[in-house]
Amino acid sequence: MTTALGTLLGSEKKAQELLSRIPVKNLLFLTRHELHEAGLPYRTAARLECAVSLVKEAMAASAPPPRPLISSKLVYDHVSPLCGYPREESFWILCLDIRQKPLCLEQISMGDIGETTVSLRRIARVAFTANASRIILIHNHPSGDPSPSDNDVALTRHIADALTPIQITVIDHLILGHGCYYSFADHDAM
Repeated sequence: MTTALGTLLGSEKKAQELLSRIPVKNLLFLTRHELHEAGLPYRTAARLECAVSLVKEAMAASAPPPRPLISSKLVYDHVSPLCGYPREESFWILCLDIRQKPLCLEQISMGDIGETTVSLRRIARVAFTANASRIILIHNHPSGDPSPSDNDVALTRHIADALTPIQITVIDHLILGHGCYYSFADHDAM
């Protein structure tokens, strides 16, 4: 891993330094701007982002056709390896078609240890671009406890209410903990 990343970055030492700050599974979700903020020169960050994008596209092209995600357990099993366990609170949306087959998983924001800022505009743009009719909100709690806060409940309702007029339905909000999750739909909290 270090050798391959070192080839992209120009040296194995740079690769080791980067991996000491950012777990390799989290590298898959960082933009070139975030990689640049993590200390990479902008051109190197752009090159790494392009390489990751190429790998993601190759994996998607060779993957079997997606199955409908009709339960919170299926959603959790689908997204947990892709989202990883960042040390910062992060927010994603899973875009689904009308039959609840996954279209894309997109990271919307990354914050700090206890919160992240969520852009409703970005959520709508990602859902429209994917041609999604349904979405699932996903975020993690770095503490490992997936219990929703009052802010989590309010945010879920706000996003669901805002997207209803444009015919995008929020069907669940999963909060990821360490090896566990909380589903708003399972708890009739939607």
